[in-house]
Amino acid sequence: MDPLDPTPQPDRPRPRAPKPAFAAQILKPRRTWRRWAAAAAILALAAGGAAVIHLLARRPPPVQAPVAVWSSPPVVGENLPTGGATHTCLLTRAGTALCWGTGEVGQLGVGTRRIALVPMAVTAALPFSRISAGASHTCGVASDGSVLCWGLNEEGQAGANSGAQCISAGLTYNCTSPPAPISGLPRMRLVRAGGSFTCGLAEDGVAYCWGGNRRGQLGRTTGLASDPAGPVGSGPSPQFRDLAAGQFHACGVTTAGTILCWGWDLYGQLGSTARMARCTTGSTVDPCTDTPVPVNTSASFRTVTAGAGHTCALSARGWAFCWGSNTHGQLGIGSTREKAPSPVEVSGKHEFSALAAGSYFTCGLTPSGEVWCWGDNASGQLGTPPDSLGQSADPVRVAVAGRALSLGAGDRHACAILDGDRVTCWGNDGAAQLGDGQKAVTELPVMVRGDGKPIAGSR
Repeated sequence: MDPLDPTPQPDRPRPRAPKPAFAAQILKPRRTWRRWAAAAAILALAAGGAAVIHLLARRPPPVQAPVAVWSSPPVVGENLPTGGATHTCLLTRAGTALCWGTGEVGQLGVGTRRIALVPMAVTAALPFSRISAGASHTCGVASDGSVLCWGLNEEGQAGANSGAQCISAGLTYNCTSPPAPISGLPRMRLVRAGGSFTCGLAEDGVAYCWGGNRRGQLGRTTGLASDPAGPVGSGPSPQFRDLAAGQFHACGVTTAGTILCWGWDLYGQLGSTARMARCTTGSTVDPCTDTPVPVNTSASFRTVTAGAGHTCALSARGWAFCWGSNTHGQLGIGSTREKAPSPVEVSGKHEFSALAAGSYFTCGLTPSGEVWCWGDNASGQLGTPPDSLGQSADPVRVAVAGRALSLGAGDRHACAILDGDRVTCWGNDGAAQLGDGQKAVTELPVMVRGDGKPIAGSR
């Protein structure tokens, strides 16, 4: 099997009117995305958030779950899988970054811009400690604390414009490949790639963001885009212990356990009662803020994750709270009321150890290794056939083949690392982002292939 396939397969259409998605702002015009099957790791499937792109095309046939052995290299729960719009990445124990799916704008970092059907090693001189996939770019924290990014770079989300260009659907874009360091940063400990921007957390707890700033998502007053990176906040920088980057908004958990959010607030995804300014993009005027504002809750939180227009956070007691857009039930509150401007507890009384938000769905990991997802299921991202369940406003258990150790969510797919050094993914696979060697919507979790020649001999 040739692990690189130059022909993307059209993706499945959504059965309802399209919602705001990263693609509309990242690759312009939007119609070009329909030609090459879609949109992070946000999964960034990283525990930080997800990057979203929504594509319209015909539906490929569903794939029944093939069995493939994850042989080498092994992975562990700490090295979270991270998914973008149409690609997925994770780290091995040795710090090797592996990516697969669409690579047309260099977001795989593997030296090719074709589709990778199975995981391939990112070209980098140093091992990574963290990795995060945005809509069409990827960033990682190297072992020396530096941040490297690669992929689409139209708004500086992958750092300074090096002059490199890539062609997608006959159009030319700025891109960065191979991975390049982000200048002006102190030693970092994590990174979160969003739609057209990126945020990172320094070892001293200060958050830095760079890239597109059309809706205030960099958390400071600057132009429509910014490079180099700068600290979040206009006064004394807040001290954070976790960050999330969504479509056009970002949030951080402070060292005191409170949550601050900034950026786009059309659906209440900032969770704040503070009066918002207005930002204008083309003919659209939306509420937004470039100043971090507190989320309206007295609860204490450990982690936060962000989707297209919603945000979820894990409380100190292991309860999940979500707020923002709820058109597909992505808040998990038992109803599909349009939105919730303040945090609401997810139904079912589940205790979670991790959360991961996709575009219009969310997943949670329990301490016992169960995976539960809620929200949109048009591409099987809840691990259930969409013909029998179009969406769910309550958590639905995903039948993963073992105990899950970590998970992440992308646009319309999700992945989990299982015990026994195995990786499983489910949902949209139109651009091979599930890593099972095929391209299709899969209604059941499939095993990521680790036996392909491109990663043989990886550390």
